[in-house]
Amino acid sequence: MSFLLFLQHGWADTHRKMQRLAQLLGQEAAVIPDLGFWRTWGPMAPLVDTVEAIAQTHLVAQPELPVRVVGHSMGGLIWLELLQRRPEWRSRLHSLVLLGSPVGGADLARLLQPLSLWPTVAPDLARSRRDLATAIAREVPVLSLASDWDGGSDGTVLVQSTWVAGAYLQTLPGIRHPVLHCHPATAAAIQKFWSTLPAPTVHPFTEPLVQKLAAIPGMTDAHPRDRHRAQPWFTTATGWEMRRWVSPLGLPHVFVWNPAKAYAYGGWSGDRWGFWQRVQQAVATIPQSHSPSPVLGEGPGVRESP
Repeated sequence: MSFLLFLQHGWADTHRKMQRLAQLLGQEAAVIPDLGFWRTWGPMAPLVDTVEAIAQTHLVAQPELPVRVVGHSMGGLIWLELLQRRPEWRSRLHSLVLLGSPVGGADLARLLQPLSLWPTVAPDLARSRRDLATAIAREVPVLSLASDWDGGSDGTVLVQSTWVAGAYLQTLPGIRHPVLHCHPATAAAIQKFWSTLPAPTVHPFTEPLVQKLAAIPGMTDAHPRDRHRAQPWFTTATGWEMRRWVSPLGLPHVFVWNPAKAYAYGGWSGDRWGFWQRVQQAVATIPQSHSPSPVLGEGPGVRESP
């Protein structure tokens, strides 16, 4: 099948590694916008404008071809922004592939954002686009591909931050973020997805409780390596166990295990005041589960964690 392929690099990168991916995919004719290494350190909006103009030219020139898009890291976020700006393009998409894209917001960017003395891309990388990605996944087959290099991230982007409800999720082992988009295993995963378009993956972000927690203003995905530091907090009436921890930087964390005792979610907030109350309020909105009373172990629907 003939198609128009767009490959988009991300932050602190150029088009060269995407050219390697095009070779691995056997698609040397792919459109690969080069945004320039230093431009990617600035705000994202001008980059979206550039990619939009390039894409528009090719879409108009080849109106009969279906479109495939692959974006690495911020490159995937750029295309999410484009598909929000140009929703009419969605009907032409055969698929959208996100490679290590921090859809839930990049935790490193959120940590460094307060230190920025001039406009940078950090606020754009820190912002969650889960709702947008989920909406797009209702119309376009989406693969969100991550790598687990250190037990929860590719060294830069957390696996959890790549989760999108309605997408097909896949995690490759042992590939670091800077080479995820030019690795043979990545190319093989993309080709398999293109050929099969598998059904969306059932994962924690399909759970209402996890969705509510992730939607708390300021909530940022947490690395699962810290979950063992957390202390039992409370268990909901439906068996979800909540644990909490405060990092050495004073950042409050919440970690969640599902009723089957499998780890499901972790998040933190830079807004310390009222964080625990916001977590309780989010849990209270879930049917058949109740927020804990101010005193652990008291109140309806709450039992003390073992």
